[in-house]
Amino acid sequence: MGSMKKLVILGSGGHAKEIVSALDDINAREPAFDFLGFIDPGSPERKGQRVCGRPVLGGYEAVSQPASEIGFCCGIGDPFARMKECLAAEQLGWEPATLIHPTASIAPSSRIGGGTFIGMGSIVGADATVGVHCSVNVHAAVGHDSSLGDYAVVSPGAMILGGAEVGDLVLIGANAVVHVGRKMGKAAVLGAASFLVEDLAPGRTALGNPARAFPASLASSKREKI
Repeated sequence: MGSMKKLVILGSGGHAKEIVSALDDINAREPAFDFLGFIDPGSPERKGQRVCGRPVLGGYEAVSQPASEIGFCCGIGDPFARMKECLAAEQLGWEPATLIHPTASIAPSSRIGGGTFIGMGSIVGADATVGVHCSVNVHAAVGHDSSLGDYAVVSPGAMILGGAEVGDLVLIGANAVVHVGRKMGKAAVLGAASFLVEDLAPGRTALGNPARAFPASLASSKREKI
C-alpha cells in the first residue's frame, strides 16, 4: 500500500461533520487519507477548537506541508461560499479529492467531477453527470441521464429524477424533488420538501408542492447578480 494522501476539509460546520464521518468510513474500508484537520478562514474564532475530535487548524496559512501534498474536500453547505473557498484552495495548488461513501451506489456510466462528495446511501444513476465540487448528501439521488452543475448542493433525502438539468451553484433542500426532465437555472434554490414540476429560472427560489417561484424581488441579492 502506498502512502496516504494528506487531506483537509474546508469549513468546520455541520456539513463538514458529514464529510469527516464519511472519510472515517472510507479509511475503515481501505486507508487512503491522512486527515490533518479543518481549514475555516471564514470562522477564525474556531481556530484551536475540535470538531468530531479533529482540530480546526485555522486559515490556509495553517498548513505547512507543500501544496503538492495536500488534498481537500469542501464541507461548506452554501454553494457561493463553497465556490469561493474551493477556488482559493486550488489557487494554492491543493488537489481536489473526490470522496464517495462506501455505501453509495454509483453507476459505472456516470461521471463525477473532482472534489465532489457523495454521502452515505446516495445514488448516482446511469449516464448521470455530476460537476466539480458538488455535494450529494446522505440518502440523496441524482437520477439517470440527469446533470448537476459545479458547486451544487443536494441536501439529505433530495432527489433529482431522470433527465433533469440542474445548473451551477444550485441548492436543493432536504427531501425536495426535481421532476423528470425539469431544469433549474444557475444559482436557483428549491426549498426543503418541495416538488419542482416546472422549470426554475436562474437565481430564483421555489417552495411548496407543487413548487412555486418567489417573485424576483424576494430573491437574495447575491443570486440576483449572477
